[in-house]
Amino acid sequence: MMRTIWIVFEGIDGSGKTTQAKMLNEYLSGKGIKCIYKHIFDSKAGSILREVFINNEFSNTVDILLLCAARQAFLDEIEREKGTFDIIILDRFFLSILAMQGKSKEDIELINYIKNFIFNKKDIFYTFYLDTNPHECKRRLIKKSYCDRIERKNVEFHSIVYDRYLDLLENESNVYVFNGDIDIMSLHKKIVDKASELVGLIME
Repeated sequence: MMRTIWIVFEGIDGSGKTTQAKMLNEYLSGKGIKCIYKHIFDSKAGSILREVFINNEFSNTVDILLLCAARQAFLDEIEREKGTFDIIILDRFFLSILAMQGKSKEDIELINYIKNFIFNKKDIFYTFYLDTNPHECKRRLIKKSYCDRIERKNVEFHSIVYDRYLDLLENESNVYVFNGDIDIMSLHKKIVDKASELVGLIME
C-alpha cells in the first residue's frame, strides 16, 4: 500500500466504538496486515490533556481547545510511526468534537478552522459510524464501573449528540454506517466484511 489507510470509528458514548475498533485491529493483524489501534488520547501529551479535559469546569471553548490539542499531539506522534503501518484504526477524530462541543455556529467554525489547520488529509480516510440508540448507549454506560463527566450526562444530552452526528455525516465522504444495536459478533462480522473490501483482503 502506497498510502496509509485510516479507519476512524465514531459514535456516541456507549455505541461500541472501542470494542469494535479493537476487534477489527485484532482481526486484521491476524491476517498479516500491518495495522495499529489507537485512541485519540494515545500520546504522551494526550493522556495529560484527557485528564485536564475530564476535570474541566470552564467553558465549552476550553473543551474544544483541549480536544484539538490532543489531536495535534496524536498527529505529531503518529507521523513518526506511520511508515510502519498500512492501516491506522482510530477511536474518534474530529467528528466527535463537532458532535459534542459544536453547540453554536461559532463553536463549529472554531473546530473546523483548527481541523483544517492541523490535519492535511494525504492518506486514505474512512469513517465507520456506529448508529446506536441513545437509550441503549446509556444502558450500557450505567453498567460501567467508572464513567467520566461526559458519559455521566443524561440520555437527553446523548440524544442531542446523536442527532448532531447524523447531520454531520450527511456532509462527510467515505462514511459507512453500521447498526450498533445488534449483538457484538454480528456487528463485528459486518465491520470486517466492509474493512476487508476497502483494504482489498481476500476473504476465506
